[in-house]
Amino acid sequence: QTPKISGKLTWHKLNVDNIGGSIYAISSDDIKADIDFISSAQSMESIIASLSGTFNVKTSDLKIKGINLEALEKDLQDRKYSKGLFGVVQENLQSGETEFEPIEKTFNLKDGVAVLDDILLKNEY
Repeated sequence: QTPKISGKLTWHKLNVDNIGGSIYAISSDDIKADIDFISSAQSMESIIASLSGTFNVKTSDLKIKGINLEALEKDLQDRKYSKGLFGVVQENLQSGETEFEPIEKTFNLKDGVAVLDDILLKNEY
């Protein structure tokens, strides 16, 4: 019989400050994550390759740094001519931040692959 490993992990106040780079990053004051999993335990490779279960993520005040949708919207609403549009788009896709409504989403894990069929990030703009 193949050895198995299974469990449930829960994280509260998950720190994601280091996700991203010098321009783009994700931040949130509170990210909660739960994972229920089962996998083969013959080797590290088999654990990853056969990992199955669910991964639930819940956020509050989610922000993506490096994208300023508010500034883009304001510019497009006020703009009368296309001159300078490229520069405004380029600048606001590399600076500022955009806040999104909280999300709660479940990923399905099957054979080491996380599948997320849909996710919607909403903000007021």
